[in-house]
Amino acid sequence: MTNIIALLGGLFGAAIGWVLAAVLASVLGGYYGVTDFEGARGMIAVFTFGPIGGLLGLIIGVWLALRLKSGAKVTGKAVAIRLPIVLAGIAGLVAGTVGVLYWFSPILNPSGASPRLAFEIRLPAGASVRERGLDVSLFTEKNTMPATMDAGVVRKDGERPVIAGTVELTYRSSWRILELKMPGVPEHIFLIKVGARPGHDADFRDWEHVSNVGNETNRPRLATADDAYDIRYRVIWPD
Repeated sequence: MTNIIALLGGLFGAAIGWVLAAVLASVLGGYYGVTDFEGARGMIAVFTFGPIGGLLGLIIGVWLALRLKSGAKVTGKAVAIRLPIVLAGIAGLVAGTVGVLYWFSPILNPSGASPRLAFEIRLPAGASVRERGLDVSLFTEKNTMPATMDAGVVRKDGERPVIAGTVELTYRSSWRILELKMPGVPEHIFLIKVGARPGHDADFRDWEHVSNVGNETNRPRLATADDAYDIRYRVIWPD
């Protein structure tokens, strides 16, 4: 319990010390003519003098917390013993907060390039592939992202042509669908079952059948075995 009280006292003292030091430095800087071009004076006050005040406030906060807890005189030795524990606790809180914010960020990779979904779509035997009018897009509840397609047919699986491409996975998402549009045929919709925050796939997953096919109505129908369109995909995270 004493350590927790010391930690809370240190946090409160550090916050108060940081703010007071930054405000005082900004006021004195203005009095002595320190430039405020593009916020320079404020930056110096907050990030140079603020930490000094925060450290002093941390020590005073720990001392006051121990004093209030014990109701007696607190020696420098007692503060020195508790100080590393308080610093470790603060570091743990900061690391935990950063970790939680990173994990629950709506952006899949806030610190770098977005992972990509590489996919192959297997078309019916004898299907004609024309780059003009070919369109593949990824839809989520947060965004729509056009895919980058490889030129033409990349290979054949028996008599069935296979086209391929990649698309960015920018956001965490509870659902993802890939829509294929080709001239002269209805749109084909594939469910992408990779989870909200998918990991890296070393290889392509198994082939999956098309989920829905467009028709004359506004609502696509469920695909049947006669709809000879399949997809396989893998998630690629940047190195």
